[in-house]
Amino acid sequence: MKILTTALASTVFGIALILLSPYYAINPGVISRGHEKIKQDCFLCHTLAAGVEKYKCTNCHAIKNIGYKVVDDSTRINLRANLIHSVVSKMECAHCHQEHKGTPLETAKMIFTHDVLPAYIKDDCNQCHTQSIPKDEIHIDKSLRCGTCHSIEAWKPATFINHEKYFRFDNDHPAKCATCHPQQTFKQYTCYSCHEHSEAKILSEHQEEGIKDITNCVKCHRSANKDEAEKANSGEGSGHQKESDGEDH
Repeated sequence: MKILTTALASTVFGIALILLSPYYAINPGVISRGHEKIKQDCFLCHTLAAGVEKYKCTNCHAIKNIGYKVVDDSTRINLRANLIHSVVSKMECAHCHQEHKGTPLETAKMIFTHDVLPAYIKDDCNQCHTQSIPKDEIHIDKSLRCGTCHSIEAWKPATFINHEKYFRFDNDHPAKCATCHPQQTFKQYTCYSCHEHSEAKILSEHQEEGIKDITNCVKCHRSANKDEAEKANSGEGSGHQKESDGEDH
């Protein structure tokens, strides 16, 4: 009888504690500083047998307003946060944001991976990372897609080829990818985008040297230095072999 009474008393006490102070009775961990005011009203976020449902989050955090914050009577806008939440609006908030991890807001948010983003956003990094883009000659070329060198797992290491191996840039040949790679197919290139070059003129000049194949310019011309090309043609480099009497030597 004593055991039954003790068990019944414990049950009643437990239920009372849950009703009167659920945060301390069933709390799985410390709630973040931003949610401290509602920590005693678990059902503002939780649903019995359903967990945390998105509609309860958006009752307080309207998706269209995420990224907008009023500070000192002025509005600060985080366009990245606004864009991300807009494009993943059909996902459950708890997929990325988890609570009861500690008081700092940083510990309660962002279990985020780029995999949750739709393809058109993943393929256009500039929509979110505008402020992170370096200002060097490669990165100011807006035609170059980030995925050519970077992955969504990490920005570094990047896989940009050692361009010096193929062609060295100079003042007359700046590192503007679209000039030589107009189709953004970087395994292919053309030297006929500049006013100084025309295929007919180049063919004529090379035929004078006994060179008929001009389809692979960088085989001889690794830079704008004419002497380097002459060395290649003379056999000192890795360029074309001259042709004589219709026979290859």
